[in-house]
Amino acid sequence: MTGRSRFESRSGVLISNYIFQQSSSLQQFRSKLTENLRMPATAIVSASEDTVWIADKMATFVHMNKTEFSGHCWSKVSRKGLLPLVKWQQLSAEGIFEDKGQLWMLTQSGDLFCSRPNSSSLHSLPLPCNSPVICLFSLCVVCRQSLPLPCNSPVICLAAAPFTVWLLTANSRVFIRQGLSDTCLDGFTWRELSLAQIEGVKLRHISCGCDAVWACDDQGSVYMAMGSPHAMADSTFSPVWIHADEKPAGKKIFFTKVYVGPQIYMVWAIDNKRNVYVREAIFHDFMLGVGWMLVSGIEATELSLSGSAVWALSPGGSVYRRHGITQNNFIGDYWKKIPGSLAAITSSVSDGLWALDKNNGLLKHSLLTVRLCEKGIKIVGDCLPATDDDWEVV
Repeated sequence: MTGRSRFESRSGVLISNYIFQQSSSLQQFRSKLTENLRMPATAIVSASEDTVWIADKMATFVHMNKTEFSGHCWSKVSRKGLLPLVKWQQLSAEGIFEDKGQLWMLTQSGDLFCSRPNSSSLHSLPLPCNSPVICLFSLCVVCRQSLPLPCNSPVICLAAAPFTVWLLTANSRVFIRQGLSDTCLDGFTWRELSLAQIEGVKLRHISCGCDAVWACDDQGSVYMAMGSPHAMADSTFSPVWIHADEKPAGKKIFFTKVYVGPQIYMVWAIDNKRNVYVREAIFHDFMLGVGWMLVSGIEATELSLSGSAVWALSPGGSVYRRHGITQNNFIGDYWKKIPGSLAAITSSVSDGLWALDKNNGLLKHSLLTVRLCEKGIKIVGDCLPATDDDWEVV
């Protein structure tokens, strides 16, 4: 008999004092985990030398890990000389590989900064254009030498790749920074890219890879230019833009953003319904591909492509990583959510992550992977786990 009863026997003895609910093995295990807790907790954690157990107090199952597990942390980034009230609008870390390259940051007031990935100092290239050297007391405690941006039209898209940065303005002009290198973060000057071939097209989004540039216009059409975006900065001839004819299926559905990663087969896009797509059949001898494939599972407002993954930001600010992407499996296997509630996200070639929080503050992601083995715990460090088959449900 299970359950508690408030009935009394004829002898006047309260039966509920002698009737008890039979507990399962899982309930007994949960009881052992919680008996020494001093304060109420929703999550229960227990560990031995080679196993970690995690359970929710109200759940009917327990998660067990005997391989490795990872912890995520988003930390606020402070930059030397900047006041804490600075609000960022866009970030681009796609030009960073490990500790090389630059993180590009655009403020809401239209000022452009760059920084080494592990540096606390900034180099500034502020708006408006044609201005003399500006003392940014509204942003910086220390006056810095500044390099003006090329036009007064606001920047709507910031796209970076190793040693290159492209700017797309609201009036559909594209500018490339010349002279960027590991020893020259500022570069020399801006060069406007001629778009005479696609005159009349109003670009609204661009993305730079290592061997190609992809763009999307205000009508949802997608274009590709073959070649290194870094080399295009100094090339005598303008790149040839190739129109990708295919569009998403459905009425009144059109692309709004397109992204290319450091690998040529990594080309992804988002439509106006926040659906996510991947470009099919991209090869070294045919970089345009043949069509778009819908990638289900999440909605996204923006993407960022690293060397091995696609990072997606949902409308609610959640972050997802697409696992299993290879040249033979360009769509990947599944989405996995990582902790965080963000307003923008960007990734480096080597899977480093930066983001903006809901208050437009700058954040950097840290990952600690702990590997369980027979001899005890081994801390792997700030790297992605080798596999994702770590937790089992008991």
